[in-house]
Amino acid sequence: DFDGFADQMYASDTGGQIWRFDFAAFHQNETSTPLIKGGVIADLNANGLEGERRFYYEPDVAMISHEGERFLAISIGSGWRAHPLDIGVDDRFYMIRSPNVFNAPLGYGKSIDGGLSFSPIVESDLIDVSNELQPEVNNYGWYYDLSAKGEKVLGASVTVENKVWFTSYRPALSVGACTTAIGGGSLYALNILDGSPIIDFNGDGEIDEDDREQELAHGGIPPPPMLLITKDGGGIMAGPEQFNPNIETLTKRTYWV
Repeated sequence: DFDGFADQMYASDTGGQIWRFDFAAFHQNETSTPLIKGGVIADLNANGLEGERRFYYEPDVAMISHEGERFLAISIGSGWRAHPLDIGVDDRFYMIRSPNVFNAPLGYGKSIDGGLSFSPIVESDLIDVSNELQPEVNNYGWYYDLSAKGEKVLGASVTVENKVWFTSYRPALSVGACTTAIGGGSLYALNILDGSPIIDFNGDGEIDEDDREQELAHGGIPPPPMLLITKDGGGIMAGPEQFNPNIETLTKRTYWV
């Protein structure tokens, strides 16, 4: 509300949960209103080794406008940072929708009884967009199942012009004698609304399943993508590699006299 104080805060944990906290507006001498309230909006862990998803980085929160509606897109990928070579966990990338942009919600997560009670959003509430070019859209969000064995997200994502960018890491599954197993990674770009591919990475003139990701030339764990603004426009950096996805509308040249 532009009063100079924080209004919302988002966090994740190594138990596969996403949290939202809302700060109350400050009023002089008011002591009855709690300073902060919050709760778990999504619990994306599951039973068994494959479902032991962990978040080691902060959620990427962006305000999205679509067909006259505004919502918060909360994006995050799972990955066991402490054991990057693990191949047992089935890691995924998630986008959770929150319609409460400017005010605190009545409760945290989802409600099916008109707002009387709330529970965290779980994976079954989301749309699986892994093999869909035109996925459905629902009120909770979507997830993308990382395809390679042991593939995981080891960094925060960034959302730019309705596109969410993130890098993944694939450990080397088989190596020869006296060879260092450093693995490698990819850069992903997905439509923030429905998780569909949105960049023609391979340059064949059409956007299809092969355009969800671009394999990175450098080995090892890739850093998270960074938005780069120059006098000629904008680009995405993934370590030393630069991608120019035509995001020039982000910048406007300004002059002082």
